[in-house]
Parts: sequence; C-alpha cells; structure tokens
Amino acid sequence: MDMKSAISDQPRSNGAARDDGLDYLSQVDQLLVHKQKEMLEIFTGWETQNKYKIVNSMGQQVYFAVEVSGMWGRQCCDNIRSFAMKILDTSGKEVIYMERPLKCTSVMCCFCGNCLQEMKVYAPRGNLIGTIHEIFNPCKPKFVVNNGSNDEVFRLAGDACACACIGGSVNFEVNYCHEFL
Repeated sequence: MDMKSAISDQPRSNGAARDDGLDYLSQVDQLLVHKQKEMLEIFTGWETQNKYKIVNSMGQQVYFAVEVSGMWGRQCCDNIRSFAMKILDTSGKEVIYMERPLKCTSVMCCFCGNCLQEMKVYAPRGNLIGTIHEIFNPCKPKFVVNNGSNDEVFRLAGDACACACIGGSVNFEVNYCHEFL
C-alpha cells in the first residue's frame, strides 16, 4: 500500500498557524496506535519493519508511523533491537523522528542498570524535544517522559501484566509527573 494513500484520510487542522504537522495534536485527547499486520511475518515468522496507523477516537487516521531498522537486528534481537521511527502526517511529511538504541536485557546487563529502554524524540529531525525512559517494574510497563531540557513532564503506566505479544492491547494511563504513583 502506498503511504500517501494510507494516510490520506487524516482530519484536517482548523487552520492553526503552525505548519509543522503537529497542530492536530492540540485538538485531541486520545490517540490509538494500531500495528499493521504484515503477511510475510504472519506466514513465515520473518520479522519485517513495523508500520502503524495512528487514529483518533473516531477511528480517523491522523498519522502513520514507519519503523526503520536493519534486517539482522529484527531477526536476531527481536523487540530489544535498535530502530528509528518516522511519524508522518497526511501529506507524507515527517513530523516526528524517534531513535531507540539497542539495549541488553540479560540479567548481567540489568545488574549494571543498562537494560531499561530509552528513546529520543525529535521534531523536526535534529531538534530534540524529549526523551522516554523505561522505569523498572516486574509487572507493569512504565515510562517517564522528559522534555528537551530533561525535566520530567509526565509518566505512562500500562496495564498490569500486559502482554501484547499474544495479540492483546496495552492501554497506557498518562499522568502528569505529580500525579504518578
């Protein structure tokens, strides 16, 4: 499927002065991210670069996300692999760029404090607007989101014992830093 046609149904902004493709975010209170199923992956188990539809609460596609990663990283490192993610607006213009380095998740790495995931977020590419850091929790996925000045802005807490690997959804509660437990 052509990317431009895949994201052509995004609702248009209300004429805000911003022209960076992010103006729509000020109008929504919820976004849903849906991974697109890849036939090659389904039938062969061969990991492909992931693609995601980002929709609003009415199901209208508002952005499209595309993973950029190496073939061997996808096959050998699975979900701990390094990757970049491009978030595209309705015109196909990159509005957000994210980078996540490879992180070791073995017991030895965790004793060194080096197993928790982290990601840098840029908008536009080259302009760091924030970082996302995993918080250790054996049952729930939890993350801290910092702004470009490294100040904590909010935290994300996922469902208890969430397991998206078997096809389930992971719902995240977003709390400003002072509301997080």
